[in-house]
Amino acid sequence: MKAGHLLRSTLVASAAALSGAAAAGLGQPDHLRIGVAHIAPEMKSTEFRVFTDEGFEQEIGRKIAASLGLEVRFVRIAPGDGRDLLETGVIDMVVERVASEELALSRQSALDTGFASAMTVAMRGDTDIRNWSDLAGRTVCVSEANREARRVAAGHRARLRIERAPALSLMLVRTGECDAALHDEATLSALFEQEGWQKFSATLEPIEPSSLVVETAAANETLRGDVAAALASLSTSEQWEARLSRWARNVSFEVYLEQDAPDCH
Repeated sequence: MKAGHLLRSTLVASAAALSGAAAAGLGQPDHLRIGVAHIAPEMKSTEFRVFTDEGFEQEIGRKIAASLGLEVRFVRIAPGDGRDLLETGVIDMVVERVASEELALSRQSALDTGFASAMTVAMRGDTDIRNWSDLAGRTVCVSEANREARRVAAGHRARLRIERAPALSLMLVRTGECDAALHDEATLSALFEQEGWQKFSATLEPIEPSSLVVETAAANETLRGDVAAALASLSTSEQWEARLSRWARNVSFEVYLEQDAPDCH
């Protein structure tokens, strides 16, 4: 191929990509700016341990961006700021958990990812904790990404211990340093199916259900349509079952790698 023809082909391809991104109304044509509540740390060195995330916000964001042929740029946002940041063009999309009640009342425009879960705890099988009120004065572990778990634990007057990742939170239940670890019921249910977790599978009645949703600016119908199409290929029940199983396997292995002390019972 001649150099001139190759250059023209490259320019045409680049123009087409930019045109598509511009049509979607993106602030930066080659990036999808995604607002999330927490951004997991990236590996800083070979000695820096990267753990499995608490939730699936970043995974879904990456997959949507890849489906649209765009690079992803995550932006950490504060609770309740998503809509304003969308409408002012600071971000292109939000991936977040929304309480089921709020979703039904005021967030009908949100796109469903197919994932929803309430919260519960993982505890040792011989625990004397029988109700949520029994958590008062007890040590409850949560991951730093799970701000709703922090709120729930504080609301029940528990002694809060914040860990970097779910694996560390759950490990401390096994060693007896935490009376309970507060996480999604869906992920814990998958974890309890893993070998060695039956002795630590005591739970409480699940509370405060929420859904993982995606939102775009109301005026950007093109991007909304593209995101909805991408989600349709990412949100089947089989895919979520596979994600939950993978989460459980990874977290269980991470606990195994991190735990130095023996199981407490």
